[in-house]
Amino acid sequence: MAAYGSLALPIAPWLYGAAFIVLVLVFWNATSDRVPLSLTNRRTWAALADMLPETNDFAFVDLGCGIGGLLADLARRRPAARWIGVGSAPIPFSLAWLRLKLTGRPIVELRFADMWRQDLAEFDIVYCFL
Repeated sequence: MAAYGSLALPIAPWLYGAAFIVLVLVFWNATSDRVPLSLTNRRTWAALADMLPETNDFAFVDLGCGIGGLLADLARRRPAARWIGVGSAPIPFSLAWLRLKLTGRPIVELRFADMWRQDLAEFDIVYCFL
């Protein structure tokens, strides 16, 4: 069906290349990390917020932070804590950066890096949605 549609519809050939490039930039790390983009849902955000320590003196890292939804929500709830997101796919990382800037969450630190090579000793809480 998709093959027929691609032949029958008047689609400019360059769109296939553009779509491929966008997919590569979204799923950049899926081949090396073996982890595709998977976003944490709001129900999980709330559950994680309930599990945070009573004190605000902790450092939380989201390995593979996607588009930053979890970090934005938790930083809104607990602005005094230290929030770090690590991502290595260009488009989701850029969307996370933009989201955090637009929502006024400058307290969240984003790192464009390989989550498997992070030194986790500096963090009190490590979260990775796999």
